[in-house]
Amino acid sequence: MSAILSKTGQITESGQDDPGWRHLLSGTKLDTLLAFVFRIRNTMKTLLLILITLASVTVYAQPEQIVLLRHAEKMKGKDPELTPQGQLRAQRLATLLAPLNPGLLFSTDYNRTRQTLAPLSTATSVPVQLYDPRALADFAAQLKTYSGTIVVAGHSNTTPELVKLLSGQAVSIREDEFNKVFIVSWQDGKAVLEEQDSNE
Repeated sequence: MSAILSKTGQITESGQDDPGWRHLLSGTKLDTLLAFVFRIRNTMKTLLLILITLASVTVYAQPEQIVLLRHAEKMKGKDPELTPQGQLRAQRLATLLAPLNPGLLFSTDYNRTRQTLAPLSTATSVPVQLYDPRALADFAAQLKTYSGTIVVAGHSNTTPELVKLLSGQAVSIREDEFNKVFIVSWQDGKAVLEEQDSNE
């Protein structure tokens, strides 16, 4: 059984409408209650707009550009280091890419790829992080969640595959080519691929 206020302000067990409520909610009290309700409604609208905005930013967040390149010229051996020519190319790449202000540098766990990004890491004070070239699909998905400019050093077989995963376009790198630099960016949500030459 429900209890309500009577006209005299007493508690009654009647379930009928009691004009005592109108008395309690009249005048200043009613205005105050309505103002409070409107404030709550406006606050909820504001919070909803904030949540929608944050969700939109999360869904559409993507890097400004991803720079993908093969390691520089290498010596022979199981895990070779860079040749003197390769070291010069690594320095040239640092000069070329440092003005882009990369926020993330990624390399496979090999001497030749780490050494290719070492001068750029020194120039930008950005540490080189490692990725697994055997899990490129997962790595490509991970890259798309970052922002800013990202530089990735890979190999003659992994770099073209990663370019295709990110841009949808097929590219190739010959065994004797070390100069190709691929840049993937986005315009209106669509990937745009650009190729540059580190020899120039």
